[in-house]
Amino acid sequence: MQPSERLPSYEETTKVSKALVNEFISGLEAEQSRNSFLIVLLNRRLGIDDKCKAIEDAHRIPAIEQDTDAESVEDWLRLRGMHKLAQSVCYYVHTRHSSSNRRWCKALIEADIEIRWIVQRMIWVHQQKRNMGPQALDGYLKSLKQKYWRVHRKLWIAEDSISSRSAARAFAFQRQKIDWYLSSELREDCARGGGCCGRACGCCEIPRTIDELRTEGIRNRGHCTSACSCCLDAHELDGKNIGDETTDLQGLRFDTTFTEWLPDPHTLRLLKGYVFSI
Repeated sequence: MQPSERLPSYEETTKVSKALVNEFISGLEAEQSRNSFLIVLLNRRLGIDDKCKAIEDAHRIPAIEQDTDAESVEDWLRLRGMHKLAQSVCYYVHTRHSSSNRRWCKALIEADIEIRWIVQRMIWVHQQKRNMGPQALDGYLKSLKQKYWRVHRKLWIAEDSISSRSAARAFAFQRQKIDWYLSSELREDCARGGGCCGRACGCCEIPRTIDELRTEGIRNRGHCTSACSCCLDAHELDGKNIGDETTDLQGLRFDTTFTEWLPDPHTLRLLKGYVFSI
């Protein structure tokens, strides 16, 4: 580097980056066919994450406005291992054409919260039994097991009732990953709610289990609820006084108002985390 040369400032770099992203979005919005859209999409001037955000932020992309065209693009991308871009195409189509009905997603989230709460509560009960004796809390544990299988079916029905085709495609791919829930959106939601993702314990990154708990067929992965033993200890709370899973359900903020415009950022973040992020 010559003495007279200097590195660009942060402001200059940011301005250039924004200009590239805006140019990329304009290119996507200008193309009418799948092939021309893909040519723009595969431009190497931007990274994958920037491209994904550009797709999601675009106003109108004619080449993927129709669901059949979008699905064709998704298939092309998936065959080449470009799954994040394919998920962003799904997200674009869903939020532009199917996002007014979000009741199915809220039902999915509620069932997920319930099943996580039950599993985490069962672990807490087994921890208490170690100190209180093998017969202690047996009735409560039995009721939790019965409740678990009722909610397990409820969750299955919710997963099978996704009304948006684009969301259903994204969901099917997302759930192929056993750690799908470790997306940035859901990690943030857990951390900001006081959960283990805000600490260094790593509880959310591994299956939640205890020696006494049979885990075969049990959905024991996921983020914290008010029943998480680690969270109870971290916040110095008495696990005997936490109530039941309805407390967590009442705290869920997910807008299902039937509107043509996109919902609030928190609702979008949960929608993305539960269905589209990988």
